[in-house]
Amino acid sequence: MKARNWSAKKSQRICLAMWVFCLCLPLTQSLVDKGDVCFDPRKYNCTYGYTPKIWLWLKPIAFFFMALAPGITIASTSLLLLRKAAKVARETLRWQGMLTVLVTSGVY
Repeated sequence: MKARNWSAKKSQRICLAMWVFCLCLPLTQSLVDKGDVCFDPRKYNCTYGYTPKIWLWLKPIAFFFMALAPGITIASTSLLLLRKAAKVARETLRWQGMLTVLVTSGVY
C-alpha cells in the first residue's frame, strides 16, 4: 500500500499512534513515581531513578517496545520489500537498490 493512497483520516491515525508510542516511557515514569524524575537545567536533561520495585518488570517491557520493536519492524519490512521487488522485477532487478536497502536496515 502506498502512502499517497491513504486517506487523511488514516494518516492522522498513524501519526496519533506514533505520538502515543513515543509518550509511553515518559508517561509511565511519571505515573509510577513522580519523585523519581529529576530535571537538570544546566544540562537540560531529565534523569529517571527507577527505584520502585515495579520497574523490575516494567523496564524489560519498555526496553522491548522502545528498542527491539522498531528494529524488528525495520528488518521485517525490509525483507518483505526485497521479496516483493524480486517478484516484480525478475531479471531486471537492480542489485544496487537491493544492497542499499539491506545496508540501511542493517545499520539501523
